[in-house]
Amino acid sequence: MIQRVEGDLPDSLARVAKYVAADPSVLITMSLAELAAANNVSKPSIVRFCQALGFGGLRSIKQALIAGQLQTSAPTSATTSAPTSALASAHTGASVAETAAGPTAEPSAGPSAEPTATPTAAYTVAHTAAHTATPSAMPISTTSTPPTALAATITPSTSPSTTPFFSQLMESLIETIECQKADLLQAAAQKIIAASQVAWFGLGDSGFLAFSGHHRSQICGINSVASYMDEELAIIAKRLGPGDVLICISRSGRHVKVNEVIRSIKENGVNTVAITGNPGSMLARLVDYPLISSPIDLYIDRQRVTMQSAQMLVLDTLLGTVMQLILQKPTTSDSAEINR
Repeated sequence: MIQRVEGDLPDSLARVAKYVAADPSVLITMSLAELAAANNVSKPSIVRFCQALGFGGLRSIKQALIAGQLQTSAPTSATTSAPTSALASAHTGASVAETAAGPTAEPSAGPSAEPTATPTAAYTVAHTAAHTATPSAMPISTTSTPPTALAATITPSTSPSTTPFFSQLMESLIETIECQKADLLQAAAQKIIAASQVAWFGLGDSGFLAFSGHHRSQICGINSVASYMDEELAIIAKRLGPGDVLICISRSGRHVKVNEVIRSIKENGVNTVAITGNPGSMLARLVDYPLISSPIDLYIDRQRVTMQSAQMLVLDTLLGTVMQLILQKPTTSDSAEINR
């Protein structure tokens, strides 16, 4: 496929085509910046090369290649021909496998979301984050290991057929870590601790996360309630007063009724927090403390299987911050001892 378009490409893109044709696996292993540097071209040139092949950008090519590897790789070893065959098979039919969960950001001259199409490959790993900025990183431990080195410290004990998906899952978690703003997490955690009541809400699979947050809040001694039904959310919201906290967990952030509740309770002085995979959603714009994740989905024969690891990471980080602040807060007896 690369050879078919190579003759029609300008010199800079033709150089990229030759580089990729020599080893198609670089499309999986190298980042946009690394490919650009290796070929002495700009990042937008790499994006244009991907578009010349019929893809929205580098990430959608990675997804197609990984889909092919998950289909064809044997349990013993992955072959170098897998990327080439996957790249060709991704163009069988009228469209390529793309994400259906939301926009995907491609670094270029400015953030540009790839178009959404129906996935046709049997297995497609799909990213759903569309980050418009690079926030300050939030460390997940007290060690000095940077987020970008996190994947290198973990060796998966999995067969080669699952390793591509594992790599994409790790990339999702690393991107989620890099999305976190320490000051935002701290501020949200402080509001939760100070609240008379904390309400958790999530629809569908996000309801599981909401009840997990509710359960662990109670363990921390926080007065908490939870619901996964929007009818109940409206009732719970009426019981929240100034200084209380409503935490909504939603990957899409597009649920109209939830957003209407957010608007109404903010007028009553209720603090609002969102854990969402869609930073451009109405929910993320409405709440006081938007905590962004970078989730992925797995498509199996057009059926989406939701992966909640990224959303859970944000939830765990928030609750960990809450616990840390509670443990650091001096008790009444501690204060009396200090004042002696």
